[in-house]
Parts: sequence; structure tokens; C-alpha cells
Amino acid sequence: MKEMNAIYAEIRETCSLLRYMLILRTMTTLLKNLYQEVMTGHKRKTSKLVLKKSDVEEHINNISPYQLSFFQKLVLCRGLNFAILQAVSGMDVKASFGKAYWKLDPALPDERRN
Repeated sequence: MKEMNAIYAEIRETCSLLRYMLILRTMTTLLKNLYQEVMTGHKRKTSKLVLKKSDVEEHINNISPYQLSFFQKLVLCRGLNFAILQAVSGMDVKASFGKAYWKLDPALPDERRN
């Protein structure tokens, strides 16, 4: 979020007020369009899950004490190729890679890690 604010501040400093307002309007429109596309995909996937008539208990052998919800069972029935999309920020991805790196190679000296 800080990066976005810095980018907006830089644009504001380098552009006229009119151009800045047009850029903000364009960015807002693009963000709304992206949101609509993502939500349409979620709705389509969820409706496929709900409308498909199948016996979810037939395909799942739950050996754990955890009780699965109806929607969790529906997702499992779709197989390993089915996924419900979730928004992931770039910062979370970088943090995950960073954590994985530090766990994979703890023997490296500090000066070589960078």
C-alpha cells in the first residue's frame, strides 16, 4: 500500500491536476473491471459446484476427525485441477519466498545470503 501511495504522489508531482485526475479515474475504472472479472469467475465456479448433481459422500473417504463442510466436499469432488481463486498480494509472495529461502539454506553465512 505504501508503494502505491508513493507512486500516486510521484504522479501528482510530475503531472498537472487534470492529467492526475484522469489517471486516477482510469486506474479506478481498471480496478473495478478487474474486480468484476474475478468475481464473475468466482460466481461461475461456485455455481458449477452447486448445480452439479453428484453424491459427494461417494467419492470422499475422510479418515481424519475433522468434519468437512458441504462446500469443502464439493471442491474435493472436482479433483486436484479445480481451485477457487484468492487474491494474493505481491508482498505475501515475496515474504513466502523469503521464508522458504531462509529455511532451505541456514548454513550460508550472512554476507552470502544477500
